[in-house]
Amino acid sequence: METRSSSPKGIKAQAAYGTIYNCNKEAPVLSLPIEIACLIFLEAHSAIEVNREEDQITVHLTEVAISHVCQQWRSTAIGLPILWSSFYYHGPSATYATLRRFEIYLERSKSNTLELGLDFRQPIRDCELNVAVLDMALTVVSRWRLVSISSLGTIPNFKLKELYAPHLEHLAVYSSLLLESGVNLASKDGIGPRIFAEGAPRLKSVWFDTSASALYLPPLSAVTTLRLENKLNLIFSLDTLRAILTLPNLENLSMFNTWCKNANLMKGRVEGIPLIPMERLKHLRLSDSVPVLHLLKIVRAPLLETIISKHILSSGNDCHAQGAVYSFPSLTSLVLFDTTFVSPDPLRNFMEMMSAVRHLAIIDSNPRVITGVLGKMPSDQNSSPVWPHLETLTIDSTSNDTDTLIEDFLAIFLKSHQRGDAGLTLRISDTRARGWKLVGYPQTTYAAFADLCTIEKVPVKKLYDPMPWPPGGDGVLGRRIDLGAAPFAI
Repeated sequence: METRSSSPKGIKAQAAYGTIYNCNKEAPVLSLPIEIACLIFLEAHSAIEVNREEDQITVHLTEVAISHVCQQWRSTAIGLPILWSSFYYHGPSATYATLRRFEIYLERSKSNTLELGLDFRQPIRDCELNVAVLDMALTVVSRWRLVSISSLGTIPNFKLKELYAPHLEHLAVYSSLLLESGVNLASKDGIGPRIFAEGAPRLKSVWFDTSASALYLPPLSAVTTLRLENKLNLIFSLDTLRAILTLPNLENLSMFNTWCKNANLMKGRVEGIPLIPMERLKHLRLSDSVPVLHLLKIVRAPLLETIISKHILSSGNDCHAQGAVYSFPSLTSLVLFDTTFVSPDPLRNFMEMMSAVRHLAIIDSNPRVITGVLGKMPSDQNSSPVWPHLETLTIDSTSNDTDTLIEDFLAIFLKSHQRGDAGLTLRISDTRARGWKLVGYPQTTYAAFADLCTIEKVPVKKLYDPMPWPPGGDGVLGRRIDLGAAPFAI
């Protein structure tokens, strides 16, 4: 009987193997010092991304690929703890082999701090596997650094309550967490820690995309970035909201569906309500939050640089604050998505608060924002513009019905912002720019606007693509931990 090694196929395979082996053993990359190889491995590992397309998750395990190249690389990779310190668990595709792999990662990562993404959102055949993974993660809570936990059901907060996480820097708890039975969020005043009650002294970034934020708040005294981005309305008392806004180290705040049950504030009656000092705040993002515009009247944020708003409605019942309107002195960028002003008085009040802005973006499918924000600008040549320092205006609408409105009100807007010290740059989509130049279109439109400002054409995808938030962040969380869809995606 012909053995496999002596068969023509076996001989051919051995010859191919010998050729590859002889070529590889002389490869310069294998002669690199271990220290250099480790730096290369770490650079490749740092580019790990979690890709999500609908419910499909793709994670490229760079560390596994590296350890399977050759014995030399395998030995080096296994001996490099940081290479095994990041683990992403996707429940629906997990098996008990995944649990074993998690155990191996914990062993190989030694005492390194950990980056964990634990995704329990979709049901699986064996729910005990989810429990086993969570329990294993809790045994190394002292090594947590960047952690996200997501679930369709209630994560028992008693498992997270009496914990001490000395190295925890970022915590995300999100996606459709259910309220525990009998809990009324509106009655939960205060922001005392309900998880990690023993402390998390290095916790700087907290993200809750859940209707149960009040049940899962960790210690917030050292937090610089706080995101309360809820699926359902989360109602705070004014005292609780004030406690959040006046956190001593807060620099970046994002709030979605966050309401305040104070009757006066809901109606815009801010007189008599003590001012809210936010001494360190730099970046503010708000969506579907009531009463946001009223609240801004009593906020004092001398370092505030950017404001982004989405789905904000200012009704005709808004009233002016008494006395001079406070203007945020450091405000540089203002972005308005689907922001509507029903009457001119609150619009004027809002613009006075934002008078320092240099970069304004108005992106909306609702024509009322065009007539409201652009159309109420002063048309009198002797009137000073509301935004005297404006340098860049970005504007677009997904509705074709607003095209003529945009052009009419842009003309008023641009004429009112002529000044001698600097020109204004108008950023529009490349498709709109092409439309203005089409044969049969009024030929003077593009030329007239070009005489009033510098026109910058931007690809539509880039115009509507939400930038990483907060501005200036390193983007590590978006690469290493799956954070789902961008909340400001249009």
